[in-house]
Amino acid sequence: MSGALLGQKGFRVNILERMNFIGGRFTSFEKDGVPIPTGAVHMIPHRKGPMKQILVDKLNLPIELIDAGRPAIVNEKGEGIELGGLDAAKLFLKSLMGFSSAKRAMDSIYEFSIGLKGSRIPLLDRFAFMRRIGSYSHHVTPKGGVKSVIDALASSIRESGGRIRINHNVISVKPIDEGGFEVTTEGENYRSDIVIANCSPAVLFRLLGGEARLLGSSFERKVTECEPVPGIKIAVVCNHRVCPSSITFTPFLQVISGFSEPTIADPELAGEGRHLIMSHQEVGPGSLYDQIERAMEDFREFIPNFQDSCKVVSTHVYRDVYPVNHASQGQDFRPITRIQGLYLVGDGVKPRGYIMTEGVAKSAEIAVKAIFGGNGS
Repeated sequence: MSGALLGQKGFRVNILERMNFIGGRFTSFEKDGVPIPTGAVHMIPHRKGPMKQILVDKLNLPIELIDAGRPAIVNEKGEGIELGGLDAAKLFLKSLMGFSSAKRAMDSIYEFSIGLKGSRIPLLDRFAFMRRIGSYSHHVTPKGGVKSVIDALASSIRESGGRIRINHNVISVKPIDEGGFEVTTEGENYRSDIVIANCSPAVLFRLLGGEARLLGSSFERKVTECEPVPGIKIAVVCNHRVCPSSITFTPFLQVISGFSEPTIADPELAGEGRHLIMSHQEVGPGSLYDQIERAMEDFREFIPNFQDSCKVVSTHVYRDVYPVNHASQGQDFRPITRIQGLYLVGDGVKPRGYIMTEGVAKSAEIAVKAIFGGNGS
């Protein structure tokens, strides 16, 4: 996204990607004829948020964003209730007042959206999160899934003369005395006036080596204190619709906080007669295998005919190098660093109140605006 925005303004862009594919945790691979996301679940949280503003309004990319409606929440009786902004606000206030059912409901919303229970999210960040829900409206599904967004961004970069190089693992970033940077990969060196790092803040700190001190003591302290957010996602294909909404929160299940069913908005994602359902759960203490088995128990409770109508396609565990977020909500770093020309983007740099891909998009917007304005300090 940063590369596409800069390329549009005439910058020469080089993207160095460590993996052998582009998109990271915002793309998909086909399995059993279904595009299984590497991370983001074919959903963009807000139809009026930063993702839409950048992709459609600024870059004018040929992406169709399908309105996926309001989320729903399953109550004690197993009934799905549509969750509007006012309903969410009431739940939020009741949770702050100590109502246990409201607290549990809000925890399922937080876990689904942020990967953490409310008690682990600073109060100001919880307030900001709720304010975004009210201002940006409900979620959308990119037609064709998240890979269609990545493909459109890559095309935009290449059309502006930019280059995308896969299998390019950066091993060091060195500021140069006369300005700019020397970026070293396993086999090649690059010179650049500006570096935008989409790795985690901790990895950037390591890549800078002895020059990391230029980021300041507070950056170093945050690197040691920062907690990445782990998570588990299970993808299932079913021969019938399962959820009352494209996003459904499930506070009364054991471990699964909610499900996404993007095929409600875009039936072509899984092919005729098939539905793609993905679970979301926080990683808790104990064996991962036990937690995955408990999730399967939740699936069987939520979908009574699970055994006959559904098939597990993949199970993803996000942790270590590839967590759900590189920084817990409220621990995020700033996109603009103390080193002239060095910027951070990604899920460790989400501004307050912005979640998931919206936070990533906003970090790119802030970094690129700073570059246009020449404010690199």
